[in-house]
Amino acid sequence: MNSPNGSYVSRKPRLVAKSNLEELALATQHVERAKQIIARQRQAIARLQAMGCNSLDAEQTLEVFLRTLEIFEDHKKHLQHSGPRQIAT
Repeated sequence: MNSPNGSYVSRKPRLVAKSNLEELALATQHVERAKQIIARQRQAIARLQAMGCNSLDAEQTLEVFLRTLEIFEDHKKHLQHSGPRQIAT
């Protein structure tokens, strides 16, 4: 944000607590997106291997994606088992 004199003024983002249902919906989106990314990475690995190229970097990246998916799924399970929360006002 620019001030009247043209200098940059930093503004802290406003944090808003989300309800459990909102967080669960977002966690579900993260899990689904991660699955899409993993599928695409597996396809890329198959293409590299079919062309006789080294796929080690792609495979290591896949491992990171798989670990990230596990984290997302654990978070989603935690939200599913926690009680409902109200939005902070």
